[in-house]
Amino acid sequence: MLNKNKLKEEINSRRKKATYKNSQRFIAKKLGISESQLSNIFAGRRKASPEMMSKIEKILNQDLYKIGKN
Repeated sequence: MLNKNKLKEEINSRRKKATYKNSQRFIAKKLGISESQLSNIFAGRRKASPEMMSKIEKILNQDLYKIGKN
């Protein structure tokens, strides 16, 4: 029973970590911009520089790869 509970806790912690790493708050914090600015970029209301778009793409690809690997 103890192992089953540990397994559930591990699954929940990994899920929370994956959810946070894909959140706009996390990405915005890494880029040094506000969540609303990032939201406007994703929605197309604000145009991002090519440098910013490459940074966003790099963060998303890198973090998704790390999460899938663990």
